[in-house]
Amino acid sequence: MTTANTPSTVRIGMKIAITCGSIANGYIAEIRRGIEHLLAGLDERYRVALELRYMAEKSYTEIADIMDLPVGTVKTYIHRGKLSLKRMLHDVHENEPREEYGTL
Repeated sequence: MTTANTPSTVRIGMKIAITCGSIANGYIAEIRRGIEHLLAGLDERYRVALELRYMAEKSYTEIADIMDLPVGTVKTYIHRGKLSLKRMLHDVHENEPREEYGTL
């Protein structure tokens, strides 16, 4: 009988954790590629502002300094960029094939 403290249980637990981690890393990589693809389709002003804000974790003031713009304009670019991404995601979702589920 195997208990929670035996080496075989630990090995099995580690194997499951490693497998789950590998699967999660694959999904994360796929999501990152999808986001990068969508960002590439944005107006450059919006893309740069979003990348600085969410990828480089810059403040609005730092982004304004980097882009040489007023803070209000940076906030507008980020807002418009997020709206554009939302529309793009909606379009992608609308064009995906739907699975048909039968009734029980």
